[in-house]
Amino acid sequence: MRRRRPSTRMPAPAGAPGNGLNGSAPPRGPSTTPPPPTECHTMNTRREPHGAPPASLASDDRRERGISVYAEILDVPESEVLATFSARVGLPFAEEQLQAAGGASWAHPALTGRDRDVAVITALTAQGVSGDRLATHLRQARQHGLGEDALTALMTLLASYLGYPRASLAMEAVQDLFNTDSPSTGSMRNSSSA
Repeated sequence: MRRRRPSTRMPAPAGAPGNGLNGSAPPRGPSTTPPPPTECHTMNTRREPHGAPPASLASDDRRERGISVYAEILDVPESEVLATFSARVGLPFAEEQLQAAGGASWAHPALTGRDRDVAVITALTAQGVSGDRLATHLRQARQHGLGEDALTALMTLLASYLGYPRASLAMEAVQDLFNTDSPSTGSMRNSSSA
C-alpha cells in the first residue's frame, strides 16, 4: 500500500474559486499570483547606503573630485593633474580614471584615507605591482599616518596570504621609502609612471 504525501500547498480560503470546496478543482502547478511586495522585492533607486553620496552625481563634479584625489596621490597641484596623469597613461585612460576616482568609493565617509591606502597597497601587492606605482601609494600612506612599523606589519601579514615573492617586493619598496626618503621629500612630480 502506498502512502500519500501530505500537500505542501496552502489551501485557498473557503469559497474561493479553485479551493475544491465549491465544486471546482484545486489549481495545479505554481501560483500565478505574485507575492505582495516586500522590502526584498521592492527596488528603491532613491535610497543610498548610510553616508554615501548620491548616485546621481554630475559628471563634471565627479571629474573635479577625481582631480582632487589624483592631486593627492600624485603629489602635484590640481592644475597639473591632467597633464601629469595623461603623460603617464594617455588622455582617454586618465579621463576615465578621473571619473572613477571622483565617485563614491573615494569619497565614502566610512573609509578614511588610511583605510583606502591599506586597501590599495594590498591590491597592488597582490598583483605584483612595484616601482613608482607602488611607491606613490606608500608615500600617500605615510602622509596618512602609516609609518614604517605599520607598513612592515602589513607586508608581513600579506606574505602569509599572498606569498613571499610578492610581499617581499613590496617590503623592499617600504624599506626604500623609509631608508632613502624623508617625510618632506616624497614628491612624485618628476616620476615617469603612476
